[in-house]
Amino acid sequence: MKINHLLTLPLLLAATGLLSTAPLARAITPVALSYAAGDLFLGFRQTGGTHDYLVKLGPAATFKTATTTPVALTTIGDIKADLDTIFGPDWKTDGALSWSVSGTTGTSTAPNDGIRTMYASKAEATVGTLAPAWKTSISQGTPAGKMSSMGNFYASVSGVSNLSTANSAVGYKQAVGATNSYASYQPGGTTTNSGPAPGISFAYFNPSVEGSFANGTAGTALDLFRLPQIAVSDGEYICTFVISDTGVVSYFKRSTAVTAAAPTLTSFSYGSNSATIVGLGTIGADYIIQRSVDLSPANSWLTLATVRGGGGGILTYTDNAAPAVRAFYRYAIPTP
Repeated sequence: MKINHLLTLPLLLAATGLLSTAPLARAITPVALSYAAGDLFLGFRQTGGTHDYLVKLGPAATFKTATTTPVALTTIGDIKADLDTIFGPDWKTDGALSWSVSGTTGTSTAPNDGIRTMYASKAEATVGTLAPAWKTSISQGTPAGKMSSMGNFYASVSGVSNLSTANSAVGYKQAVGATNSYASYQPGGTTTNSGPAPGISFAYFNPSVEGSFANGTAGTALDLFRLPQIAVSDGEYICTFVISDTGVVSYFKRSTAVTAAAPTLTSFSYGSNSATIVGLGTIGADYIIQRSVDLSPANSWLTLATVRGGGGGILTYTDNAAPAVRAFYRYAIPTP
């Protein structure tokens, strides 16, 4: 897949003022933390460290509207102060420090997301070039459950609410050895949470959802993918996260040069209140899957999801809320 980008990462950050050295916020009074299905988390951990750091970014829907213009996250507080305290002032060039973005709807639903929809980052091997997408699965209950447990542990332990740090109202410092800590779900974590040694992220993402700071903040970028619980297919690219030396986290969407060919339907199968629609398009191109219960002239097609052409251009989507009587489906090229 060709990737077009107008600016290298350092120039991109400089152009948007994200390289400022000004502090983001003053110390605050720690507040009770909360978690809701569909929230995304920014996680940091240090190999050999005693604590990790988890920051709630909020609903995944926030990031689905990303454009090529970077947007700085101004609501997460002064996370640089926390990173300096927890991992040391050299965190920004520490090869032992990793970071990621993840989250899930778990057994609940969220706007345009069904149960067990997961969001997971993948580090760009070359900053500026989109990472290969994670694959979806029809059985995402186990990794989604692990993500949910991490979120619940962020908010409270044994029914007692956890408190934020004094620098971020959504930041939480936790011991890496805690049962459901962020670190326990990453490589090197517990067998229960990350699988047999050396472990992989949430015992599902091989090898990891994390990026490293070995090449500095300008040398790391995380691409976020949406993974609905459907038959194996490429996840949907949502946005890219970057961070500056001053702890400013921003997100944007990389431009791609993939031109989508007209899609075709190749097969259809259905079960109890579910339907799987398979089509053929262009590898790496995004399409929308739409449903209708009536083909009359006044009909309005309902967009269910965005589906990216996988290997061979295969398009696959499973509608787990298919109408009981009848339904029509089609793949289409999104309107700009």
